[in-house]
Amino acid sequence: IIDGSNVIGTNVAITNDIGIEIIQSSDGSEYIVWSWEHGVNNTANIARVKSNSTGKSDAWFSGLTGSGTLTKSVPHKLKVGPDGILYCTNGQYLASHDPSTSSGNTQAFNLGVGWVAVALENYGNYLAVLARHATTYLAGFTRANSRLYLWDGYSPDPNFVFEIGDYLPTALKLHEGKLFIFTQGRNNMTRVKLLSGNNIITVFESGGIGNSPKPTAVETYKGLLC
Repeated sequence: IIDGSNVIGTNVAITNDIGIEIIQSSDGSEYIVWSWEHGVNNTANIARVKSNSTGKSDAWFSGLTGSGTLTKSVPHKLKVGPDGILYCTNGQYLASHDPSTSSGNTQAFNLGVGWVAVALENYGNYLAVLARHATTYLAGFTRANSRLYLWDGYSPDPNFVFEIGDYLPTALKLHEGKLFIFTQGRNNMTRVKLLSGNNIITVFESGGIGNSPKPTAVETYKGLLC
C-alpha cells in the first residue's frame, strides 16, 4: 500500500523514455525507484523513495558508491533482472545496482560502440536488451540497425546477439513464455517479431498502424498481447 505523494518538480520529465520499478533493500525495506531527466540542470538520474513515502532522494543513484549520473538524451528504462539486480538502460551501456549493497555502476554491460539500449525484459535466466544503432536518433532512421541481446548478468560479453532486421526497435514483451519484439521502418511497416529458437521471425506487420509502441504501451490484457 502506497500512502502519500511526491512532487517530482518542474521541467523534469522531458521524455517518455523513463521508467519506474520496485526494489527491496537488504534490510527488507521496499523502495520505489524511477528514472528522470532535467532539461534545466542538463542531467539524468534515478530517484528513490520508500513505499511509505519517506526517505525520498532525487539523486539517489549518482550518490551510490562507484556510481554517477546517467547519460542524457537516451532511454532510461528500469528492470529488476532475473538475478534481482536493478538495471537501467544508459545509452551504450546498462547501469546497475545490487539492492543488497550501496554501490552503483553506470557501465555494468557494454552493448558496443554506437548502440543504444531502448527496452529491457526478463527471458528465463537472461536479461533481454533491445537496442538500436545510434543513427536512429536522427529524424530519418532509414537503413539503421537493431539488435536483441541476451545476457546472464555476469559474463563480460552478451551470451547471445540477434540481428532483428528492421530499422527502429521500440519495445519488448514476454507473453506466455515467448519474447515479442516491436519494430518499425523497413518498407514503411510496423512489425511484431518473435524470438523463435535462434531466429527472429515476423509474426505480424502493417503499413497502416503508424509508429511502433514504446515499452509502456505494450501489456497483457485478458490473455491477449495488446
